[in-house]
Amino acid sequence: MGTRLSDELFFTQHVDTSLPGLAGITDAAAAGDFAACRRIFAAFVRQMFDTERFFSIKRKMDGVIEDELQDTERAEKAVRNIMCSVGVEYDFGDGPIDWYSNHTYNQYKEWTWQLNRHKEWKVMAGVYRRTGDERYAEATARQVRSWIDQAEAPVSPCVGEATLAWRTIECGIRQGQCWPDVIHAFVKTAAFDDDLITDWCKSVWEHGLRLQVDHRTGNWLIMEMTGLIHIGLLYPCFREAVEWYDYALDKLEQELAVQVYDDGFQYELSTGYQVVLLRNYALVMHLLAAYDREVPEKMREYMGRMMMMYVYMMRPDGKVPDINDGHDHQVSKLLAEYIDLAPDLPELRWAVSEQTEGNAPEKLNHIFADSGFAVLRTGWAEDDTWIFFDGGKFGAGHQHEDKLNLLMYADGAPILTECGIYAYDTSEMRKYCLSTRGHNTVRVDGMDQNRRKTFVRGEESAKTHDLRTRFTPESDSLRASYSEGYGAEQDKSITHERSVYFLRRPEGMKPFAVVVDRLRAESVHDYELMWHLDTEAIASQGLQLRAGTLNLVTPEVPMKTAGLTLCRGQQSPEWQGWYSACGIQNQHRPIWTASYGLHGQDIRWVTVLYPDGDEKCPIVRLEASTDVDDTKIVLRLSDGSVLELDEKKLW
Repeated sequence: MGTRLSDELFFTQHVDTSLPGLAGITDAAAAGDFAACRRIFAAFVRQMFDTERFFSIKRKMDGVIEDELQDTERAEKAVRNIMCSVGVEYDFGDGPIDWYSNHTYNQYKEWTWQLNRHKEWKVMAGVYRRTGDERYAEATARQVRSWIDQAEAPVSPCVGEATLAWRTIECGIRQGQCWPDVIHAFVKTAAFDDDLITDWCKSVWEHGLRLQVDHRTGNWLIMEMTGLIHIGLLYPCFREAVEWYDYALDKLEQELAVQVYDDGFQYELSTGYQVVLLRNYALVMHLLAAYDREVPEKMREYMGRMMMMYVYMMRPDGKVPDINDGHDHQVSKLLAEYIDLAPDLPELRWAVSEQTEGNAPEKLNHIFADSGFAVLRTGWAEDDTWIFFDGGKFGAGHQHEDKLNLLMYADGAPILTECGIYAYDTSEMRKYCLSTRGHNTVRVDGMDQNRRKTFVRGEESAKTHDLRTRFTPESDSLRASYSEGYGAEQDKSITHERSVYFLRRPEGMKPFAVVVDRLRAESVHDYELMWHLDTEAIASQGLQLRAGTLNLVTPEVPMKTAGLTLCRGQQSPEWQGWYSACGIQNQHRPIWTASYGLHGQDIRWVTVLYPDGDEKCPIVRLEASTDVDDTKIVLRLSDGSVLELDEKKLW
């Protein structure tokens, strides 16, 4: 029961008794009167926290924004021990909360882990500040006591999933995002008595030690150091406070150059997890400013760099694609939270103001030189055409096996999509999201890409990509290849090369793309080329497939193929044709997937992606041989004219 740290060790070795108001602890501890130590210490702590200064910090993070912090309904549920984790609620009833329990249908581990982030406490703190209703203080105090009594800190070293309540990511989130709000809101309430305040601070000290000693890497490290710097600054009563503050600040500064490429992408290459860095660095920068500490200029510089990634990546509807466990964030809303922390860049003001202030980026196309991603566009208006191509490397975390994936937006909607993101459980939907079959690229003999097999964390910066580009006023050309292995044994005898040609100004036609897939192997294989189509309407009409506003035109060739297969919301023999926009269980919907089966050894396959809007697609026939070395493409149009393309000239 209670913390692992004893009163004797805490008061004699870790409380800074040289501070005014704490001197009496020395004599009391020497006499073994730890009840007196607690009274002296709690009185000091109640005066130590500057509530108004702390709550002057703009605190929007981890999906909890100001309106949600004042969500009375959620706070009322929390008072009644109804807790919500990863979107799943559970009523613990009148008894104490079991912080080690799991109430998901398939024992999804994140439920227990994220329950221990204590977001409900933060919600109750926000509503208490607005209402002054002591029930929220009493409920929070009761739950804090039950957590401290149950969740004993692990003995170092203890990393990874070895603990349900003390993973270092939860330690960082608790101390950087939730617990500071709680103690500042409730420290002077009757519910937070001397004993609870003392045990709270002892637990915070245990968090500090764990975060310094057992921290991880990647986005976890940023959250861990955000928690540690909060402890070091907000708890000067600890003898280790200055050491922890300096250690965390140094780590946070060093990690900017480690984790953020010059092109603005965080090295996990996820449009979702980049926000983790934005939010946590914003937390730290606001904290430092509020407490009159110098904000490193390096942080401002990198904040601007990371924010500009979203501007360059932005679709015409103002959102970004959900790449690698990403999210389709609305850029104007997302960046509005952080723009005051970045350099005054006209492109950022333009994006945040929804194009009413500042200036749009000078170039339409953007190549992420370090990551290997490419974005092509005809403009920034909602009816413009936008293409994303993944010619990049395997990220440092949250990766999908989807190199050469292609996404497309046109006529006011995302028409070529992918599987999205799903809860990090063991479900078939999660497996689908991670797999090649959940993306617009190629599988071989039913096998997915498998870069994960030889992935080594820490080697991200040394990786390269093979993205090639050529831009002219009439057309844009992109090319990259995948040869890093398919299947469990990582068969590297097959190479998939994809070329994308974006024709901007075809006479009498809308802008459209030609995709050429070249597959080379040492023997004969069955190839499966997949296109995920976000549409309700789909029809196969001869040589072309019409999906809402998108036409997939393919050649008529005399070759043995498995043909075209259409599916939507399929679960057997494997999952196919699904999309999920969030990481919550059972939050997914069916979409159409078109799969082209190809059989052979060395094959060239050409697909035309023509968004027609309200017009009929003018392409009536595509002529392109399957000879892997051929470069000719002929498009016969409905008016009798012919558009001839030669890949050699496009390069």
